[in-house]
Amino acid sequence: MECSCTVYTEVGDYCELLSSGFVKARKEHKCYECCGTIKVSEEYFKEATVYDRQFTEYKTCEHCYALRQVFFSDGWCYGQLWEAFKGMVRECQGDISVPCILDLTKVGRDKVLDLIEQTWENDEYCPKCEHLIVTTWSSTKCSNKNCDYVEPCL
Repeated sequence: MECSCTVYTEVGDYCELLSSGFVKARKEHKCYECCGTIKVSEEYFKEATVYDRQFTEYKTCEHCYALRQVFFSDGWCYGQLWEAFKGMVRECQGDISVPCILDLTKVGRDKVLDLIEQTWENDEYCPKCEHLIVTTWSSTKCSNKNCDYVEPCL
């Protein structure tokens, strides 16, 4: 069953996956998704890929890997995991199912809950339909395509 919390990303081309699996760090690494440190002896997910004849290795900490497994069943772009997830949190106004959150690691849950809290604290909502307000250089309008609320910027 697909969760309503699935993050949909537009993935243009796919890389060729050569190998993947969990490994134990023998030295410190940096997670490609959150830029956090993967410490010696911690497990991380390592993927070797080829795209456009260029070989790349991606190292993903267990927290980002869990987020990817729970919310990105439809694909993702390396290095854009958290940005895409933040977009989904804003779009659904922080309404994410508890079972999905519980499938994350403790660190991942804490980060997701912080994002939800930030969304609730910082966002402006449409006075007509209560969807998120989107501000561009020329106007402020509702993110709901079925709503006609627009305010021109002066």
